[in-house]
Order: sequence, then C-alpha cells, then structure tokens
Amino acid sequence: MDQSAPHHPPHPSNPLNHHHTVTPSSALLSSLHLDPFLHLSLLHLKKNLIASSPTTPHTVESLKSAMLELGLTPKIRNLAYSLSCSERDRKSTPEILQVEQARDDWRQSIYDELLSVCSERGVSIVGPDTQQNKKIRYIFDSEDLFDAIKRIPCSSNLNASLCHNYGLIKLRLSTPDHSVLRTKFSELHPCNRHYGVDEIMTGSSKFIQHRQEVGVKVLQESYVPISRQYARYGIPASLRPEIYRVCLNLPRTFGAKEGEYYKSLREKARAIKYNVVDELFEMDSQTIISNSMSFFPFVENITNVVLAFSRDSWVAQNSTYAAHESIKYEMSDGTNVSIPSSGVQPFKGFVNYIAPLSLVYEDEERIYFTFRGMYSRLWCKLNVISSDSGALIHLCKTFEDLLLAWDPALFMHLLSVNVDPLSIAFSWIHLAFTNVLETEQLLLLWDRLVGYDDLLLLPVLSAAIFTFRSETLMCTSSAQEVKDILDNNSGRRIKVIPLLQAALFRECFK
Repeated sequence: MDQSAPHHPPHPSNPLNHHHTVTPSSALLSSLHLDPFLHLSLLHLKKNLIASSPTTPHTVESLKSAMLELGLTPKIRNLAYSLSCSERDRKSTPEILQVEQARDDWRQSIYDELLSVCSERGVSIVGPDTQQNKKIRYIFDSEDLFDAIKRIPCSSNLNASLCHNYGLIKLRLSTPDHSVLRTKFSELHPCNRHYGVDEIMTGSSKFIQHRQEVGVKVLQESYVPISRQYARYGIPASLRPEIYRVCLNLPRTFGAKEGEYYKSLREKARAIKYNVVDELFEMDSQTIISNSMSFFPFVENITNVVLAFSRDSWVAQNSTYAAHESIKYEMSDGTNVSIPSSGVQPFKGFVNYIAPLSLVYEDEERIYFTFRGMYSRLWCKLNVISSDSGALIHLCKTFEDLLLAWDPALFMHLLSVNVDPLSIAFSWIHLAFTNVLETEQLLLLWDRLVGYDDLLLLPVLSAAIFTFRSETLMCTSSAQEVKDILDNNSGRRIKVIPLLQAALFRECFK
C-alpha cells in the first residue's frame, strides 16, 4: 500500500455508514465514533439546521447530504482542523527578555533605515518620486539579520559558564536530537517510495501512475491533513498547484473572489505609490529575477505579485509572526495608512520566496495566493527574531547542535580555520534554500515543508550538506577554501531527498 495515502476502513459503528435518526439533543452526536474534526463540523451544521427547523428530526445522512450539496464538507472540516491547530500552536511561554529586546531593536533599525533612505533621496514615504534614476540601497539583507541574531547574549539568569558553547547561538534552547527527528520525519525513511527518488528509477512508470491516481483522490477529498500527508512523499508537478493550495487551507481551485481581491490590490499599488518601499521591492525583482536563467521571463509577474503583497493588510492580520513593523503615515485627506500594509519591509532576496512558484502556476493571481499562504504560515518564521520553536533562531540553533552531534571533528576543524558553520548556513535557512538549489530540487524540499507544515528540514538539510562534504572540508586550511567548497553554485548538484534520508537514516546506507 502506498504510504502517502493511508486508508482507514470504516468503523463498524460509524453512523456515516448507517441510517440513524438524530434528535435535537447534542449528546447523541457526542457519542458517535467520528473523526474529531468532522464531529465538530457536524455539530455546527446540526445547530444551524435545528435553528431553521426545530421540530423536524434530521439524520446524519441528511446532515452529510446537506454539507455535500452546499460544498461545505471540506470547508468545514478544514476550518475545524485549522482552529484545532491554532489552539495547539498558541504560544504558552513568555519570550526570553534578551530576545524580546533584540527584536525591538531590529524592528527599530529597519524603521530608521527606511526613513534614512527616504531622507537620502529627498522624498516622502508616499507620493510621486522625482529621484527614480538615483541609485538606491537595500535597507537590510540576510547578513544584517544574522548579525542581529548572533549578538543576542546568553540568558541572564544562567551562570556564564553554563552558556558556553561552540556555536554562535548562545541561548540555551531545547532542540530536537537525531532520534526525535527520525520519528518526526519517519515518512522520509528509504523504505517508503518518494517523488524525488523513485520516479527516476528504471521501471518507475507504475509508481508515477499510482502517485497520480492517489493524488487525484486526495484532491477530491480536499482535506488539509490528508493533502499534507500526501505532500510528505513528494508531489507530481501536474498536481502541485492544487495540492499546495489545499495544504495551505485554500480552496482547491482558484475562484472569482480571489481574482477580484488580487485586482483590488493591484489597483491600490497603482493608485498610491510607496516611494522607497516600492522601489526596493522592484529593485529586488529586477536584480535577482532578471539575472536568473530560470525566472527572468517572469520578472513582470513577480514584481506585480510583490507590490500587491505589500498592499495586503490580510498578511499583517493573519501571519503567525509580525516580522517587521509598518510606518504610520497620514494622507492629505486625513486618513492614516500603514506602509507597507502587509507589515513586511523589503529586503535583499525577498522575491526568492516568490520566484519558484512562477514555475508552478501559470499566472500571477494564482502565484499570489499560494505565496501569501506560504509566507503567513512558514516564511514569516524565517524573518522574525523569536526564541519560539520553529522560528529562525531555533532553526539556527538546531543546525549547530545537529552538526556538532553528527560530525564534531568537522565542526571543530571549521572553527580552527576561522569559519563558523552557521555563518555559511544562515542564508540557506533564512531564504529556504532558494539561493542554493535548482528549482526542481527546491520544490521537492518545499513539498515536504508544506506537508509537515514545519521548517525543521531546513537545518537538517543544512547539516546534511556539511557532513556530506566532510571529507573534503576536513582537508581545508583556510576560510576561503571552505567557502569555495560550499559555494552556492555547488548546491546545484544537491539531490535533496537522498541527502535527507542519508542524514536521518544512516544505517540504511551502510
């Protein structure tokens, strides 16, 4: 049986398999052996049906039929699932004081830099820019964020001797060890068949056909947990557009309302010019995308997407983390606006999060909503200074702890030639490997990030690259030699899934 689409036989007492009368009492539904998310969905629908017709008994079959007729089954189940995950993921521990201070300082530095660039150009933050031909500089990049993070001191309530470690992240954070990661990513075990490995094997036609067939059934269900489970084994290119949408809790297919919403964002971008902010986003698109052999045909689409994103207040309201802060500006008519409305300030490399999707979707409207979903769930965690599990600092600490555990001799050797491993891996993690991998391999990695709704595979892959090149790296005698070996161009030869499997399940490759 294909591991990517687990099948559970219907429970003999599951009321969805029998005609069963439902009374107005909720006690009966509470006793039913239902999927917990479907159970919650049916309770909501039952309440509405009873309110509309309190004297008429309803059957579970009639409830189910009503949901199907209205197209509510996947929507309600996914809403219930989303609410359950939100409750589970809610932060319960206070932020570390030093991290909170570093985050405030970082946000203030971005704010100050943006105003400084406006001053240098002699323009206001909103309105016509008469200095468009004048050279403009980025307000920050990955290296600036890295500097801000590595300056965070050890927790003040700990003895200095307890804070000593060999990495750059001095905070004492709990990170997953090898056994925890093996369990968490058990689907990656080589005994399971994967897109990214098995589709290129001899005689793989049946595997490809089977994955397609299973994927079509998964899309028919359009249930977030099932779609994410499927994505963990890799997604065929033809199914990736819709699978990504379902995994991100978007409607399976692009709708007219989304088209109208995107059009309104584009109109806002044309109506009100964010002087420096727009120029920086446009410069990022022009300098990075125009120089890419893979993405340069899509530079206009990507530019339109990033400008629309900057006008979308939904991002600020729904992202897991607020990475930056907007500048408050009073318009001539007295209204106050936030610039950018998304709360995400431009930085070097931001469009890298968008570009790969131009090879997944045919038009910018579809690119937009998948990118927005990815940013609000995943990429925002890579741009916030927070000690939370799964956020950037924690991922960096996980990388250092893994590399030290997997290959301590390599870690110490790199330090001896004045190379902190994280100084190289940081941009890989921060930009989700968009600056390293070929697009095909990158999307295979993103399949798993979306499937697990988690970014831990970023530090795992980073540490795996170091250990994979350990023998060569151990022969280096200078920082430049290390950088040459791990140069981003060498990443073009990386095969993501075999490398992850070899790192997590080494015994299978001996």
